[in-house]
Amino acid sequence: MARRPRVMGIPEGAVADDADTNSRSLYVCTYESKTGHARYDIRAIRLSDLLSTFKSKSKTDLLRKLASVEGKDVPYLMGCGLLGSQILLAGGLEPRDPKQKTGFRYGPYGSKQIYLFETDDDGKRKEKVVYNQSHSHTTGDEGEFEGIIKGDCCYGELHQGKPEPLVVEVGGKLYVLSGGPRCFSKSPVFEEFNSGTWTTLPDPPYIRPCPRAFRYFSYAIVGTKIMVSTPITPAFCFDVAAPNPRQWWVCSAEPFPFIGLALVVDLEEEGSELKCNKIMFGYERIPGYGHGYDVVAYAMFHDDENGYCYYHRIQPLHLLTEFHALLGRSHDTFRFVHLGGRKVCFVIASFIPGLEADDDHPIPTTEKMNLVVVTFEFSISENNDGSTRSFSTKTLGSCVFPFNWASESGRTFDGKLLGCFVR
Repeated sequence: MARRPRVMGIPEGAVADDADTNSRSLYVCTYESKTGHARYDIRAIRLSDLLSTFKSKSKTDLLRKLASVEGKDVPYLMGCGLLGSQILLAGGLEPRDPKQKTGFRYGPYGSKQIYLFETDDDGKRKEKVVYNQSHSHTTGDEGEFEGIIKGDCCYGELHQGKPEPLVVEVGGKLYVLSGGPRCFSKSPVFEEFNSGTWTTLPDPPYIRPCPRAFRYFSYAIVGTKIMVSTPITPAFCFDVAAPNPRQWWVCSAEPFPFIGLALVVDLEEEGSELKCNKIMFGYERIPGYGHGYDVVAYAMFHDDENGYCYYHRIQPLHLLTEFHALLGRSHDTFRFVHLGGRKVCFVIASFIPGLEADDDHPIPTTEKMNLVVVTFEFSISENNDGSTRSFSTKTLGSCVFPFNWASESGRTFDGKLLGCFVR
């Protein structure tokens, strides 16, 4: 019987197959720290155009800009997620008071704000910039969903500010978990949005032992379970479908080997006794390999006591060999997107600061960011004992979308990829 892959922990609307590539798009949300303010952009490319771009590698104009929000009171370092048809920006860090004499542009206060972008109006939307400098929401001739708007009309505010949070839909509900830097996170760091109300949830156990400056986390969404670890703690699990009182528990004694958010694809089939029924893709440090990181595949196994937390490394995929010169900076940001079946899209952004070394004197240059998109298809088979017999991938295409801010006034201090979604 052929296996029937499906992605776990991502809304059904985020999964596309070959039959509807003409009607669906890959949405990309990016963040920029500018001179005196933050900016968030949402762009999209149709899946059919994306495949065409892979062939020509020249149609960068097809990554069309749909909407932006920027302003002196727009939070820095917000998180990004998808709930239904809406792309949400949540949390972040409040901008510094201009009267404060400090070199920091944001913090130490976390933001409770939420912004939203309605993807269902994509066909009617023209490129538009929304300046939300008063943090007020107004409606008029322009309509409610013609850009990124403040989400107080639908989502209100978080109970507590959350810097660089994980924003994810699980089981039809929205969850926001504070990220780093740890020194800016205050309890409660975990919240659930359900039936129009925000509810605080228990803080993960790693909040107490972690150093205040700590900011690196590893996440995996497996069914109704949110799993998270740090390099110095075990992996903890929270089952959103568990009966109250819901609690965190240790689901793996070792921390996850990857960084950031992994993608878990379900390979379970009816009537199958296979032990390995999930494949996880993560971005892991690989010493000696090119720019130092690579996409790695892991097999996941069912554990009745702890859930899907037992895994083993299959192999690095070597998907980024031709892009070593563009990647490898410590703050590269990425996302995995399941395209349906056994097809996966990996998107990574690498920000290039506007300084070049000339002997001992840095020379100001134009800041840039490269957005690399790689699509691949995987296949897997097993031995009777559940060990992986063969695992292979086929790269379907790749493309680079360059971002250049030379025409803009002021400097760009940082650029990140916040989220990718298929709708």
